[in-house]
Amino acid sequence: MGHLVRTPGYPLFLWLIAGIGGVNFSETEIPIQNWENTNHEGRRFVKFVIFSQHILGFFIPVLLFFIIYDLFGSCLGGAVASLAYFFDLPSVCFQFVLLTETISIFLTLLSVLFFVKNFIRPSIFNSLLSGLLLGALILIKSSNMLLFIFMVTLLVFRSVYLHVFKKHIVCHLAFWGLPIIFLLVWGGVNRSTFGHFFITKNHVVTLNNFSGRHFVKLDPKDHDLQVLKSNFTEALADGEMWTLSRSFVKTATQLNMTIYDYYHLVERSNFLAITKFPREFISGGFQRYIYSWNNDFIFVMNKYAQLRFTSIYGDLAAQNKKLLFGSHSLIMFLVVSIVLLFLWRGFYERAFIVLIFVFSHSFIFLTGLLDEAEFIRHGMTVRVLINMVFLFGLYSILVFTLGRMKLRISQHQSNDG
Repeated sequence: MGHLVRTPGYPLFLWLIAGIGGVNFSETEIPIQNWENTNHEGRRFVKFVIFSQHILGFFIPVLLFFIIYDLFGSCLGGAVASLAYFFDLPSVCFQFVLLTETISIFLTLLSVLFFVKNFIRPSIFNSLLSGLLLGALILIKSSNMLLFIFMVTLLVFRSVYLHVFKKHIVCHLAFWGLPIIFLLVWGGVNRSTFGHFFITKNHVVTLNNFSGRHFVKLDPKDHDLQVLKSNFTEALADGEMWTLSRSFVKTATQLNMTIYDYYHLVERSNFLAITKFPREFISGGFQRYIYSWNNDFIFVMNKYAQLRFTSIYGDLAAQNKKLLFGSHSLIMFLVVSIVLLFLWRGFYERAFIVLIFVFSHSFIFLTGLLDEAEFIRHGMTVRVLINMVFLFGLYSILVFTLGRMKLRISQHQSNDG
């Protein structure tokens, strides 16, 4: 684990599954693209992982049900909301792939469920469990720190609003403490291994196209960056899809860099490109944010995900994979959220709706800003939450409308009587 420049959550999950299945890692060849080129032990390992992810996928609708039921007290509403997972085909399909999406969705929903319990009735047990789950979730994907920040903010607001901050200070410390300890421990492991404290460096490789196109316009003084610029210039002339990414690898090989130095080189080039061209950086992120709401999971500006997805699922990848309301999902998410705020006027219900709304928008924008290649895949975590709000919102509107109709019919009958 100490030699990873990314968060260790998913590798630990794979290691756990291998241990349970009795898989010998030293004899395992994991298939990346060609199943035929792996060995028996590798196939056993992949089957164990996929089976484990199917188990997690089975419980995801259950978690959706209990989130709605615990907060809104609606059994039927929870049942309707539990269908949200199956309305997003890519989310289900990722159960068949050795990627973080399934366990990330599962842990996100589990974290939200126990946060809801802790939010309504704070206790040291719920706080510790919520903090433990969030710590594990952050080590699966570092971008999930955003959820932790919003949850901490909402808990503090609740305590101040209800004048119970001092009463619940121990619960707050328990909730905040575990994720922070997780991050400090992993950062300490990286410091021991690489000589630098950091949580992850994997995020820096997702802006290769932006950095490459803009970095060649700069005049770096550092020798390493000059070599990188030369390789970028050659890659742009070649015009192939992968050449910009390979420019970093080529540079690292030419300069005999360590894995940390390689990622640090990428980080430096990104920083220079972003600071010199901030408008283009923000504009590209906002464009991808809009595409995440309006477009299919697979589309022309998401070529890497398209290649990976179609190589696995073939013709299935040609089907519609937009959010529940298709290209109108962005505006409908706003409309449905406002309607829910009108229909559910309790403090806890409204606070939860606002949390999901703000977190979803922020998470999608963040992934769009920092990832040019697979930003929609990395936004999978919130797609299930968005579809949950859509389905529960439609259910609430239907119940409210039927209730009003029933009331009017009763009034008319009373007047006629």
